[in-house]
Order: sequence, then structure tokens, then C-alpha cells
Amino acid sequence: MMYKITFFRFQVTTDDWKRFYETIFSVAWGVKITIIRVGRKIDFYIESSKKLDALNSHLSPFYLSSDLTSQEQTILQSEPTATMRVVPFIFTDPFLHMLEKFSVKEKEILRISFSLHKYDLVKFMPIYTVWYAKNGAVWKTTAYSPLHNPVFLDFDVSNTIQAEITKIKPVLAANSMHFQGFPEGILDLPEFQKTAQFSVSSYDFWRHSLVIGQSGSGKSFLLKLLIDDIAKKTNDDYAIVLVDPHASLEQLVKIKRPSKSINFKTIGTDLFVNVGQPLLSTELTIDLFSTILNVHENQNMERVLKYALQALYTMNKMDVLTLRTLLTDAVERKQILKDLTDTNILKFFETEYQTLATSQYQTAVLPIINLLSELDFINSVTNKVNFVKELQNNFLLSFPIKQTDLGKNITKIIGGAIIQQVFTIMQAGLVKKKVILIVDEVSVVQSPSLIHILSEARKFGLTVILTQQYLMQVSAGVLQSILANTVNYFIFKLSREDAEIAARNVTCNIDEYFLEKKNDPKESLELSIKLMTDLNPREVIGRVLANDRYSDAFKAKTVQAGI
Repeated sequence: MMYKITFFRFQVTTDDWKRFYETIFSVAWGVKITIIRVGRKIDFYIESSKKLDALNSHLSPFYLSSDLTSQEQTILQSEPTATMRVVPFIFTDPFLHMLEKFSVKEKEILRISFSLHKYDLVKFMPIYTVWYAKNGAVWKTTAYSPLHNPVFLDFDVSNTIQAEITKIKPVLAANSMHFQGFPEGILDLPEFQKTAQFSVSSYDFWRHSLVIGQSGSGKSFLLKLLIDDIAKKTNDDYAIVLVDPHASLEQLVKIKRPSKSINFKTIGTDLFVNVGQPLLSTELTIDLFSTILNVHENQNMERVLKYALQALYTMNKMDVLTLRTLLTDAVERKQILKDLTDTNILKFFETEYQTLATSQYQTAVLPIINLLSELDFINSVTNKVNFVKELQNNFLLSFPIKQTDLGKNITKIIGGAIIQQVFTIMQAGLVKKKVILIVDEVSVVQSPSLIHILSEARKFGLTVILTQQYLMQVSAGVLQSILANTVNYFIFKLSREDAEIAARNVTCNIDEYFLEKKNDPKESLELSIKLMTDLNPREVIGRVLANDRYSDAFKAKTVQAGI
């Protein structure tokens, strides 16, 4: 088995190495150690037929980890192609000094490996195999040292910029929740030992979820895996609506279930659905418009929107074109409102609106008209489909609304309108399915109405899965609602700022081996933050609800499925 050697400190002495070997040889007869140098970074690996990581509690300041990245595995499995040099090297100083000496001679040492055997009388005087680069070519040779191996490996990188080693990362305590594994899934868990995978069937995937992490950490690929797995594990009683403001996920998802893509270029749909409660729909739409316009700070504009939207939703006439016509055309306005029975709304348009449309036109009406004009392109799409029918007839309904093409404001309005429409449809019971609404990069399409939707959605069979790169880009109210209503977390590599938020909401039980003060919440929080900021690509910290029980936080990797 191959392990990476990491360190609790930047200085490791000869005595430290002697104790390390003594402990290792208490269970192993022989080991092979490989030192790999890439730029300034120096990594140590140890290979043995025995399970060495069980010794970790006796190895300080060393720590062995079998959790190697795919890049590390590739490097270790393939030795560099090299030309053999017959004349051996002589290492007269500890290895860090030798690296510097050879660099001066324009010989960059890339790798050193050696084997040690428990009963070898001269086990600490091994023959070293060395790979080095010179004049653009890679060479291989042997090396000897008059120094005992523990002396040769003695190092201190605390005050140098020439080299750096990998310090130990905190490790989670053993997970008390034993998940059921499946042949195909979304995550590889160490406890499954590659015999099974963590799947959507392993936890309550129909509860609200949050996927967070920096760009390139693995968020999008996890969403692809989630959609694929849900498609395989569910019948026609589930559907997915994907709001994709970067128009990137659609290219990843390949499923053998009925799907429809609505891009508002070749295929469109109405942004606003005339079902449900007119008053609630009015409030949600005002919240949506407030993300672009200063609606709540402008009382006159808010009144115009309130009465116009309430009139159209009450008469089931709400769409972008009719709303603009209602505000701009006096003749058509009478025609639109002729069937309205609400006297308050009629009185507003007969009296107050006439005044606002003249004296306060620039501030109360024009901003709304300008925003609606930006949505004109939606009306030019000739192939329009019915949202409710498409949701009923398809497993996946995706909306690739590319922000770089549409602009920030229009993407926010369209994305927010889709989210609002899905909620309204489910609230009205128009679709006889459970629906999973997936919103990639929620900050791009967020609106205050999301607060209400997150708290009420599950009553109507609607599950929300949100992803976000930086939590601080989400407005405070929406973020608070997300954290309050989300039960399943998938956390990829985060910035320090976001890790602090995540660590306060997902308790990470750090292995007590890493805690100096076992009952110090500050130390545990700091190690949890470090755990989240040090994750490698594909690595994820999960905390889920399974069978109505919260799991402990666990560490996993996204499965290596083909794209």
C-alpha cells in the first residue's frame, strides 16, 4: 500500500526519523520510500505490504495518508523516462543541502527512492536511485551516502524559501452513520473500499441541498452526477428543472430520459404563469423586479407595479408584452381591464395612474418600461412551449440562460421568473410529480422571493438544490434562508471567508489526534476551516440527512465517471 507522509511541523530531526522507522518496523519487514520534487514542493511517500496508517497515533510528527490525488497516483505509478548515468553520486550532506548543491551545478534532482529492510545490518546505508534533469534531458543514476539515512533525511524548512513540504491536514473522526452503498453513485467513500458508491439512494436526496466550492473544485461535475443518478434511481414520479446561468451544465448531462432545453433563442416559454394566488404572485414578481429596480425605495414605482401585476394575475393575462401595453397604451389599457371587477385597481388606473404617468413618469413608470423592453427578444421566439406541459412530459427541463449573452439583469429576471414559476405551478398542484429545482450559481439569479420559496417549497413537493462559488456573493437575507432550510451539504474547496460560514453550519468532528485541547470549540472550528480550505479537486465534505437522521460530516471524492 502506498501512503503519503505529511508532517506536523516544518522541522524533522534525525531522532524523529529514527523513531519513525522503529515504529514502522514494528509491523513491516521492509518499506520503499520515494521523495518527489516539483519546483519548490517536496513530497514524501512510503510503500509497504502492511497497513501502516493504523500506526498514526504513534508516529508524530509524521502522519500517513492513503488518500492520494489522481495526479499523485499517476506520478508514482510511472517513473520518468531517463538516460542511465554510470557514475554514481555521493551525498555528503542532508538531502536538502544536496538539492541546493546540485541546482548550482544545473542538475535539478526530481526524484529519490530507496528501500529499507528490517533485518538488514546496514539498512540505514541504502543505495539511492536518483532521477535528475540537466540540459533539458532526464538522467537516472545511483547514489551513496556516508550519512545514516535518518541523518540524510533530517530537514528544517521553517526559514527557507527554497523548499516546502506538505504539512498534515486535519482528518475527520470515523463517521458513525453507515450509508448503504450501491454499484453506481456519485461519491467514493473510503469506508466502501471501492466495492460500492454513495448514491442519491444513500440519503434523503429530496430534501433541500447546497453545493458550494471554488471554480474548478468539482461542483458542476457533482451536479452532473446527481442528475444522472436521480435519472437512474427514480421513475416517472420525479422531474428536474435546471436553471443554468452559465449554460455549461447542459453539455455535461447525458441521460436516457425525456428532456427539453428552453434557451429563449430557438425555443421559448412564458416567463410568468397565470395560476395560483394573484396576491402571492404579485408579491413574488415585485421582489423579482426589485433585484434590478429600486422598487421598495420608490413608493410610486412600487404602487404602479403592485396594481398592474395584481390586475393581470387576477385576470390570468400576465405576460411581458401585456404588462408593457397596460402601462404605455391608454386605449389598450381600457380593453385589457374591461373584465376586471376589482374596484380598487380600476380606480387606481382611472385616477392615480394618470397623474403618475405624467408628473412622475421618469421615476415611477419609465424604469419599468425600459426593463420590459430588454425582454422584447422573448416575444420574437416563434417556437413557444407550455411550461406546465413540458414539465409533466419530461424528466429534465433545462434553461441554459447564458449570462455573457443575455447580460446580468436579463439573466437575473429570466432565472428568477423560472424559479418563481416552478414554485407557483407546484403550489397550484398542476404537475403530478415531485420536482427538483437545481439552480447553478444562485447569486446570479437570486431574489428576495427565494426566501419564501425555500421555506414553503417542500409542502408542495418541490425540492431545491443550490450551488454557489462564493457565499458572500449571496445577499444576507437569501443566504440566511439557504442556511436555515438546507439539510444536505456538499462542500468543495472554499475560501477562508466562506469556510468560516460553512464550518459554523456543518459540524466537523475532527479526529482527537489532531486536537491539542479536546474540548476547545475554537480549535475545532479552526481545524474545520483548514479542512475545507485545503481540499483537493474532486474532494468534498458532505453532511446529509439519511433516513431522517443527520450524518456526521464525512470526506469523499466524486466518482470518476466519463463526461
